[in-house]
Amino acid sequence: MRGLAALGALVFVAGCATAPMASRDAPSIQLTETGLGPVGSPLQIDFGRAQQGVLDAVTALQGEGPRDASVNGECGAGQVFAANWDNGLTLNFQNGQFLGWVVQAPFKAAYPTGAVPLGTAEADLGGLTLEDTSLGKEFFGGGMWHLVEEDRAQVTTVWSGLTCFFR
Repeated sequence: MRGLAALGALVFVAGCATAPMASRDAPSIQLTETGLGPVGSPLQIDFGRAQQGVLDAVTALQGEGPRDASVNGECGAGQVFAANWDNGLTLNFQNGQFLGWVVQAPFKAAYPTGAVPLGTAEADLGGLTLEDTSLGKEFFGGGMWHLVEEDRAQVTTVWSGLTCFFR
C-alpha cells in the first residue's frame, strides 16, 4: 500500500504521468540545472516544488527512501533541510521548498550536455577553467557546478541550486 502511495505522489508531482523504473545499473534520474526528473521523460521536478511531494517522487524513482534527513541551521542562506540517500544523492530544501541537489559517488544519473559526470578524471576535462577553492577545484558546466578533489584528481561532487558548502 505504501508503494502505491509513493507512485501516486510521483504521478502528482511529475504532472499526472509516470515513467518506467530503470534497472539498478541504469540511472533513473536525469539531473538538470533547475531540478531533476525521470530518465527518458519530459517531466520535471523543478526547484520550488513542495518538499513532501518531491521526497515522495524521488523515493518512487529510486525505489527507496532517504537514509536520513536533518536540518543544518548554520548555512549562509539560513536553515537547510537535507535528505540523504545511500547512493550519494542529497536533496536540499528551505521553507518547505525543493531548492537544490548534490550528488556524489556512487550516484548514477543522466547528465545534460555540457555537464561532466561523477568520476571523470581531471586529465579528461580538456580546456575547462578550474578555480581553486578551499573545497578543491571547482568549475561550471552544463548549468551545474562540479568539484575535483585534489587527492582524487577526478570529479567527486556535482550540484545545482541551494547547497550548504563552507568555503
